[in-house]
Amino acid sequence: MDKKETIKELKFEKIVSEGVMKQLGAKKALKEIVAIQQKKKTQTYDTAIEALEKQIPIKMKGMRAVNDFSGRYYTCIGTCPICGEENIYRNSNYCHKCGQALDWGGE
Repeated sequence: MDKKETIKELKFEKIVSEGVMKQLGAKKALKEIVAIQQKKKTQTYDTAIEALEKQIPIKMKGMRAVNDFSGRYYTCIGTCPICGEENIYRNSNYCHKCGQALDWGGE
């Protein structure tokens, strides 16, 4: 299972779990316990989905070449498409501010 399929599966499980909780007609105490467990489970799903989505590379914005002192191409820099962090160098696979995986294209 790849990352996108895992995200899809986790989102589905989250929806199913929320539906099960709504259908329970148990006593108030049981409902409260289930609600607490559901909240924790939902937070876990959200955290897992967010972490997996950050691992899927997203194309950089505002890419431009950087030349050395003699005018020759040195490297490339760009802007993170998620948080807007600027001047990220091409040798970075992840944004150092938000952790998003970066796609520089053509590698």
